[in-house]
Amino acid sequence: MCSAHYQRWRQGEDWQASIPERMKRTGLCAVEDCDRPDFARGYCTMHYQRSLKGDVGTAARRKAESGSGSIDPKKGYRYVTVNGRRIAEHRYVMQQMLGRPMHPFETPHHKNGRRADNRPENLELWIKPQPAGVRLTDLIAFVVEHYPAEVREALGG
Repeated sequence: MCSAHYQRWRQGEDWQASIPERMKRTGLCAVEDCDRPDFARGYCTMHYQRSLKGDVGTAARRKAESGSGSIDPKKGYRYVTVNGRRIAEHRYVMQQMLGRPMHPFETPHHKNGRRADNRPENLELWIKPQPAGVRLTDLIAFVVEHYPAEVREALGG
């Protein structure tokens, strides 16, 4: 109970009558069809955060559906939601092409320079293993370690 309601209680008034209906703890969020527990002002945490910005909205979450995407207006890359995580679409497409997660030193390159064009035929894998000036023996060891299938194919076996 806040200090104003405490003072009403001390004076023998019905302090609960002065609480707006939407602020009374009922156990559930005040938004229709929202079954989350109330957190503050009669709203669950999601709707309370929305109320601070002005519009409480509906009971539905605003997170994008899995597979849907958007383009970053500053960078120009397209991002998609996969398994609840936002990922750059060109990285996701390249991982699907490789059949494995990408190494930190690997980057997908857009051949035509258009960052939102993530067709497999427009992407190629670029590698920046070490700073410029790498020793030849170190580079060979790196390639053999990380790309054994490509080495076998290049050697004809």
